[in-house]
Formats: sequence, structure tokens, C-alpha cells
Amino acid sequence: MIFALLTVVCFIVEQLGVGGNVPLYDRYLLQIAPFLGMIAFSLIPRLGFSRVLTLGVMNAAAHIILWSHALER
Repeated sequence: MIFALLTVVCFIVEQLGVGGNVPLYDRYLLQIAPFLGMIAFSLIPRLGFSRVLTLGVMNAAAHIILWSHALER
């Protein structure tokens, strides 16, 4: 949990330090997606409806992002 939090904090600080006109793309967020999942599921300890719903939403978002990049080429 601590490693995941530090990874996300370092990512945010890194993005703040990037200068110029480089936008934040969704593929950059894919780097920290597993760590965001670890943080989210450590906050909800039991497998209930909200946790299953969150898993489904994250799965759907991952498929949309990955397939949009796959079909782009």
C-alpha cells in the first residue's frame, strides 16, 4: 500500500515538473493504473457490490483504452 501511494505521488510530481506543451495522455495513466487499483481495493476490504462494480468499471475502461489504441493503427 505504501509503495503504491509513493508511486502515485511520484507520478503526480513528475507530471507537474514536465514543462512545455506536452499534454497528459491516457497512455501515461496506464503506467500507474495497477497502483491505483491497489490503493482502491485496500480501502474497500470486503468483496461487496461496490467492489465488484468498481472492478467492472475498471475492466470496461481498460478495454476501451486498449482497444482504442489497438484499432488506431
